[in-house]
Amino acid sequence: MTLPAHATIIDIAPHLSQPEGYVRRVLENLHKCRNDHKQDTILDDGLNLIDNVVQVRIGRMGKGSHPHYRIERGWEIDLFADEAKVYGIFHGASHKKFMQWDAAVRDEHWSTQPTPLEKVQELIGQLRAFRKSRR
Repeated sequence: MTLPAHATIIDIAPHLSQPEGYVRRVLENLHKCRNDHKQDTILDDGLNLIDNVVQVRIGRMGKGSHPHYRIERGWEIDLFADEAKVYGIFHGASHKKFMQWDAAVRDEHWSTQPTPLEKVQELIGQLRAFRKSRR
């Protein structure tokens, strides 16, 4: 099965084998990326601080129960110009970073729609609220 090109972690969450655990681990890796690069700041022409954006794209190959994912970082002004930097590619089941991943970075393997860290935080909140309401 191949996921749609525009699928996001939000879209696939209901189909994950363990949605809350999967999203929590993705969020941990997003925060690690942000912390590793928090000193990376730039200023625009008006000398305003530009945020260092951290986002995730899910892998489109496989069954979708725990897809691999790619974490990218970049600045708000660059992300739409495809200038985001790949921080790492992570195994969907173990959430460990692949040590060698050059061949796996091919764009056709990844969703075209990234999800920023803040939206993943909202998703984990929704998943936890849903779990509590089921008790």
